[in-house]
Amino acid sequence: RYFKAISHLEKHFDFINMRVAGKDNVIELAGKKFNRGITFEAPRLPETTGAWLHVVSGPSATAVARGALELAARFLSGGHRVLIVDGGPRLQLHDRFDREARWGVIECLTGEMPVLGLVQDVGRLGLYLLAHGVPARRTHWPQLGRLLDEARPHFGRVVLALDFAARIADILTYVHR
Repeated sequence: RYFKAISHLEKHFDFINMRVAGKDNVIELAGKKFNRGITFEAPRLPETTGAWLHVVSGPSATAVARGALELAARFLSGGHRVLIVDGGPRLQLHDRFDREARWGVIECLTGEMPVLGLVQDVGRLGLYLLAHGVPARRTHWPQLGRLLDEARPHFGRVVLALDFAARIADILTYVHR
């Protein structure tokens, strides 16, 4: 049977529970009874999802860097090897780790260099960086899927940090092609 309106829910359920990130948010439908209900669960914590690729963007380079680092820390605490991919020319994540700005994402996307040849250890066990690389007029985003496929066997999680001015939807269309 289908419910014709929200008001019909109380005929079949006493409560609806929305569990978000382990916290229950109960909506009581029937005043005194509390026997029959349904629970919807939405795991919001990134480490509880099965996702391998996590995208971070924000209003500024500082916000994106902070988000990428905080997300990586969550995965590191779970024992994952984490690769942070600097997908934005203005992010300059290599500076945050005192690493080289040398070749990186740009060179991998053009096929000039392999991903593992350009990944830099950042000094924390299990955390690695693929710097943005040499500035280019055009970024070859259609090759992003190949780049990620190359990295996948070697890292438990990847954090793709995108420039706050990037057209994220356009970039992500190339991930699963």
